[in-house]
Amino acid sequence: MKWEHFKSVDGKVKTGDKYAIQPRGCTVTWLCGLCRIEDGYPVFVVLTNEPTAELSKIHDRMPLMLPKDMIDA
Repeated sequence: MKWEHFKSVDGKVKTGDKYAIQPRGCTVTWLCGLCRIEDGYPVFVVLTNEPTAELSKIHDRMPLMLPKDMIDA
C-alpha cells in the first residue's frame, strides 16, 4: 500500500488516497531490502528508487522490486 503525497495550496505536504501497487499480472510482489537482527528483533528497510512515470503522479519514489527471474539468485 502506498499513500499519495502532494503539496497543498499552503505549501505543506499532505497525504491523499491510498493505493495498492504491484506489477501487472502479478499476485506477489518481491521487494528489495536490507535486514539485520538487533537486540533479538529484525530491523529492516525497503530499498527505493525513482518512480515510473505512472507512479510519479502519486509519490516521489517507489520500492525497488525484485524481478521474478532473480528470486532464487
